[in-house]
Amino acid sequence: MILSMGKMYKRICLIAGILFLFSAASSLWAYVEQVPHDLQKYLDDKYGRYQLFDYQKDGNGFYFANIYNETTGKNTIVAVNPAKKDKSSVIFEYPKKFRNDISGLVYNPRNKTLYFSLYNGDNNKYNRMIFENVGIYTVTRDSQGLYLNENLHRYYIIDEWCINNVCDTFLRLPVQPDIDGFLNYFFDFADPGVTPVFCVTDRKGNVLTNREAVQYLLTDNELTRFCAMHNEYYYFPVNKYLFVADEQGNPTEKSAVSYYDTDYCFWGRLKFQFEQIQMVLYDGEVYFSALYGSEKRVKNSTIWTWDWSEIFKINHVGQDFYITQPDGFPRIHACLYDHYKANVEPVKRVPLEVTEYGLVINDSDGESVWLFDGESSKHYDNKASMLTHAVIQKKKPRNLSGVLLVFNIFICILLIQAIVYMIIATSHRRKKEEKMKLQVQQDERRKISYDIHDSVVQDIRAIRIGTEMLEVKKNDEIKKDNLIANITNCIMKMRDICYGLSPAEFFDVKQGELVDVYSILQTLSEQFFRRTNIRCTVSADDEEDGFYFYKDDCYNIINIIQEALKNIEKHSFATSVQLFCRHEMINKNEYMTLFIIDDGRGCDIDQVLQKKNLKNHFGLKMIKDHVSMIKGSFVEFFSAPGDGMQIKISLCGVSKKQNEK
Repeated sequence: MILSMGKMYKRICLIAGILFLFSAASSLWAYVEQVPHDLQKYLDDKYGRYQLFDYQKDGNGFYFANIYNETTGKNTIVAVNPAKKDKSSVIFEYPKKFRNDISGLVYNPRNKTLYFSLYNGDNNKYNRMIFENVGIYTVTRDSQGLYLNENLHRYYIIDEWCINNVCDTFLRLPVQPDIDGFLNYFFDFADPGVTPVFCVTDRKGNVLTNREAVQYLLTDNELTRFCAMHNEYYYFPVNKYLFVADEQGNPTEKSAVSYYDTDYCFWGRLKFQFEQIQMVLYDGEVYFSALYGSEKRVKNSTIWTWDWSEIFKINHVGQDFYITQPDGFPRIHACLYDHYKANVEPVKRVPLEVTEYGLVINDSDGESVWLFDGESSKHYDNKASMLTHAVIQKKKPRNLSGVLLVFNIFICILLIQAIVYMIIATSHRRKKEEKMKLQVQQDERRKISYDIHDSVVQDIRAIRIGTEMLEVKKNDEIKKDNLIANITNCIMKMRDICYGLSPAEFFDVKQGELVDVYSILQTLSEQFFRRTNIRCTVSADDEEDGFYFYKDDCYNIINIIQEALKNIEKHSFATSVQLFCRHEMINKNEYMTLFIIDDGRGCDIDQVLQKKNLKNHFGLKMIKDHVSMIKGSFVEFFSAPGDGMQIKISLCGVSKKQNEK
């Protein structure tokens, strides 16, 4: 039946494919994105050697291009008017030589404003992160219709720990305080077109400015008091120290950082972070994704890694600039986005996609999506189901291109369904064959294990008993003891081989029954210690609760642990290994999370896990393959040079309590 249905669906696929290609050919050119010829010619003539990362256009003759100028080695944003070249200008040029730190280039015609984000500029001279020039930038067309650097506005906030790092970098740690560097860091926050003055009021009420003000901060404990200043959001109030200068250079009462005086707010956990932003324009509003991360415990230290993206909205009218999260967005975990990688090779899933049906947010699980219509968001298991629902809900298209688009979507859905059916049928057949093959292998392994244990091991034991009973001369007693020890060691090795073929815990277990793998972990740990003399401990959050799995899954778990221990023995130079188990609930399912931790030399795990390098690290690939065979399970690797390795394996199983129920 499956074969006959498969033939039918192959024919359907062929017919649907022909129809799809025919209907799509007429409009395919509209979806092929190319760099406009006039923009490319201008950049070629002006810069010669450059790399174009992204571009936008305002609809009034201007292009905005994010380029890497290979002559200067700097990342640059340029406004290009090919028809009126004298109106073209450099909007922003990053002062340091980095290849691409600008992301999220978006133009909003509603308020005639260009947005982009800058991340990097970390000053690591004293191992301090101060985030120079970081923030969201905007530039608006002036009264002459030009986009100029003088209109560039930077929006950024300083967190408490960051201001301490700034003071360390410029004032505390250098042999001679860098007062000018300190002042320039703060002057960069000022509004465009104003001359800022850095002001500090001393304990007598006198207002000190610029270098004199910084010299005062260096006395007594004034710098510590300065760093402790914060507003109600626990951000450093830079607006209270920067003021607009008059014609004589004296400070006025007007703050040089105007956006702090409005409803300026960076929502929740976003704070100062702007790394890896993807900006999109949807329904006249700018939305962007920002990475969210957390610290993970690795042995006696912690590491910071990214977990998912969160979605935010920019509200920008005149001087009012603040960032919010629309209703429902806090519960959405979008996928991660690497804009550095996106400029080199296509990214399969970006956090945000603008479609005619709404704003699509790709979930971090790699499959499901959210559809936002400007007011509310709805969750779908995959993009195909979202498109099906969207086509049904959307009004009847008014033109031929709309009809073609809907028809193309219908054909795509038909193709996807046919392909999915064929994949499922093939997968089902393959799984059934693999299961039968695995069962035969397990039966054969068990038979071999029985035969070795009941014949060879027993014969060797008899030899040992006979050897123990031998009467030898006093001079040969040492040889006799050594012979007995070697025979005993041989018995232990044979038992380990028997256990590897078919663990003792499986002897009385029938197909479909559950096995507690905790005792298996202990046995494997003891075998590893006897073989390598590397200390290996096993522990759990609740040993009495048990960790129960089906027999087939247990074989995969054994293979995972054996492969991990084999890697440690061969490559890590470790002196100790820890196996730790704990119960966890993930998506309403009970999991056993197994940590395999060693104190070896570690490695650059990001480099090792790259696809091109996995062929040289077959052990890690084997672990991933065995984990994938246990439904609903996944594995993570954490390591750094000189810091050992931690393998975190989340295995979907059944606890003792559930087993009793």
